Amino acid sequence: MISWVQAWNNYQGGNVFRKMENPIAAFGDTLKAIRKGKRLSQLDLALDAGVSSRHLSFVETGRAKPSREMILRLAQTMNLSLRQQNALLVAAGFPAEFTQTPVSSPEMSMIRQALERTLSNHEPYPAFVINTSYDVLMANTGFEQFLLPLVAKRLAAEPRNILLLTFDPDGLCRYIEDWNSVGHWLLDRVWEEAISSQNDALLKLHQRISCHLPEARPSASTDSRFPVLPLTIVKDSVRIRMFSTITTLGTPLDVNLQELRIESLFPADEETAQLFLTLSGAASG
Repeated sequence: MISWVQAWNNYQGGNVFRKMENPIAAFGDTLKAIRKGKRLSQLDLALDAGVSSRHLSFVETGRAKPSREMILRLAQTMNLSLRQQNALLVAAGFPAEFTQTPVSSPEMSMIRQALERTLSNHEPYPAFVINTSYDVLMANTGFEQFLLPLVAKRLAAEPRNILLLTFDPDGLCRYIEDWNSVGHWLLDRVWEEAISSQNDALLKLHQRISCHLPEARPSASTDSRFPVLPLTIVKDSVRIRMFSTITTLGTPLDVNLQELRIESLFPADEETAQLFLTLSGAASG
């Protein structure tokens, strides 16, 4: 029996369905692997979703084809992302339910304006918008003026990825106090996100950045679900203490919108707050 990770990765690449003559059976195997990955028994999932446990058993063994409504109900019961819900529907031969519109498209102008306003309102402190692969899609002036000067020019050039900006030997890690602990904290969080979302790109990125840490490991050393990340940056005897928060859009109905996150850095002490105000005044003057 393949693992949940293997099953989903195979599915994402389409390998399961190209290699099996019975796509319904392949869908059942994938559904079963995801259910087990969520640590749900067949009976528990059936009860929570309000479906017949016998019918669910038939679906998992390929003896019955699920309806579109049943797939969505099972996916939502297991708290799968919109991207994963679409993937399950397509795997069973149905069209995707949720759109996947580029944030740069005209249809997203209202969302972009809201994001820009949020970033602007956070000045002079750094804030930026990322996707599930930690690509920086938008950033405010605080990010441009404070964080980017701390990394090599090759990293500051677009396209930018906040993990590469942080973990690269020429990146932010050079100035982060107790980097070994902070780095492993971040690495653990990235690992958990990659596994829970089955994001193949993020899994590869995790592998890429882990080589920059001594004794890198894919298991949590701290509770990486803790909502606030303490961060101290030291450069030229100046110590800047901050913490970060992550904000998501409420009730998104688009795959890309659900995956957007706004990461904001706040001063953790009065000295840091005053420093940012001073830097902001000097830049505007």
